[in-house]
Amino acid sequence: MRLKTWEFYEKREYLIKAVFVFLCFTLFFTWAFAQPFDSCPDEKMRYMMPEYIYKHWALPNANDTSIIDPRYGFSYAASPMLPYMISAVFMKIASFFSTSSFVLLMAARMTSILAGVGYVIFVMKISKLAFKKISTQWVFITLCSIWPQGAFVFTYVNCDGLAMFSVAMVIYFWFRAFKNGWDFKGCLGLAAGLSIGILSYLNVYIFAVLSFFLFVCYYLFAEKKEKRLSSFLKYGFLILGLVLLFTGWHFIRNAVLYNGNLFARGVNNYGELYGTEALKPSVRAAEAHAVLSTLRGNADWFVKTSMSFIGRFGYMTILMDMWMYALYILEIFAGAVGLAVVLVQKKLRIFNRKYILPVFMLFAAVIPFVQAYIFSLSDYQPQGRYAIPALIPVCYFLAIGLSKVCSIISGKIKVPVWPLILLVNGIVILFSLLLIFKAY
Repeated sequence: MRLKTWEFYEKREYLIKAVFVFLCFTLFFTWAFAQPFDSCPDEKMRYMMPEYIYKHWALPNANDTSIIDPRYGFSYAASPMLPYMISAVFMKIASFFSTSSFVLLMAARMTSILAGVGYVIFVMKISKLAFKKISTQWVFITLCSIWPQGAFVFTYVNCDGLAMFSVAMVIYFWFRAFKNGWDFKGCLGLAAGLSIGILSYLNVYIFAVLSFFLFVCYYLFAEKKEKRLSSFLKYGFLILGLVLLFTGWHFIRNAVLYNGNLFARGVNNYGELYGTEALKPSVRAAEAHAVLSTLRGNADWFVKTSMSFIGRFGYMTILMDMWMYALYILEIFAGAVGLAVVLVQKKLRIFNRKYILPVFMLFAAVIPFVQAYIFSLSDYQPQGRYAIPALIPVCYFLAIGLSKVCSIISGKIKVPVWPLILLVNGIVILFSLLLIFKAY
């Protein structure tokens, strides 16, 4: 009976996955449709960017006072612009049918929604390379695709959605390289993923750094000696050249507009000059240091960041019910226990080709949380979405652990239990959507 079930799945795998992708699109679109304008983090300030591009068909300048938020004293015009540019295109297309404010808003949100669809597709591709067992693949797919906070970033105007899509692309091409070796297609794909991330959000730049070291480690420990150097130089310079080609215009533009500052970081001083007193960067930094200099403040940061990494919506004001958090905490705990069992059973040899990629996935799971904490030192906002680029690596390890736990339990009761994980996560995300409808 079990064999026939897998045969049924294998014959209809693409159809089943297509249905799942459509359901995810429906989830993201419905969630976006239910949320009023500026009911999500920074949406009003971020929407000014695609709105400006849509109206003027030109990129905004951070010195333009018409797009500077009077409360904070700055705009997002100096940040990477790719998500806003794509949103502006959708707004222009939508304007041929209607110019109502809600239609234009939904058009702008389509960038995040479709980024979510692309993200789910790449998660499915990663699962095929990362796991042999179909059950583990689907545990991983489900965790990544409908994790509440992860789903939330695909529902409003932001940079997080496209950044998450880029992370999925990058990780997929990591796995592809370690299975098939580097080739032109792999280099082009990795360069495209890195470029989308670089042009989307600063908090995913770490994946460019990790990609560099992963590439080096591949040739140090994985590639055959006879062609190691020539292949390293050929593909290394190909990836670098493509990334510079795709992203160079952004940094050249920054240098021209902002006195040679490639990353336009100095523009943030506008907040100190023009922001209201309570929201000046120096004031917020002082408050952050006051909070995070205490044990209680750090504990509070950890709790709020952890809760909002699981799911906390709106302006951190819409919490999930406690039973929903409890289910995810139980799931994380079970995954950690299962992962520990796997590590005990298999000795981890870091400088072995088989374990290079898991080690880098561990870095990718931890570093975004470190970045989120460092960011909090200057602007105390313990929001899990700042660490959300870690979602795929976190779910990778959870899938390994949960699969092990399910295997142990199934062996004792002779009934597969992994579908229960899919069911529980599906129930939680549906109740999360109901919370949004109830809130608005």
